[in-house]
Amino acid sequence: MGKYRGGPKPWEKNDAQGRRLDPGQYPELNATFYTARPAEFVNMRINVLSLIACTDEQLAPAFGADRKIGAALSFGGMAVPHEEERQRYIQTRQ
Repeated sequence: MGKYRGGPKPWEKNDAQGRRLDPGQYPELNATFYTARPAEFVNMRINVLSLIACTDEQLAPAFGADRKIGAALSFGGMAVPHEEERQRYIQTRQ
């Protein structure tokens, strides 16, 4: 049974700013999603998730490096997230 069966769906309610998704936008959103190579997106997500299964020693150089995203956003080096936290993030339900 689906998560939202019989209850209100999040996209049918206003968000914190009082906005609501217009159902008239669904065809445009679907077209955008399916022309944006969704399989590539899913594969990239799986690859990124698999990296957090690495050991602390393997992750330390990546997390320790400064990173820049675009022209305005940057992250300084940081500690590797605790292994327990990483494992919770990638767990799947049995």
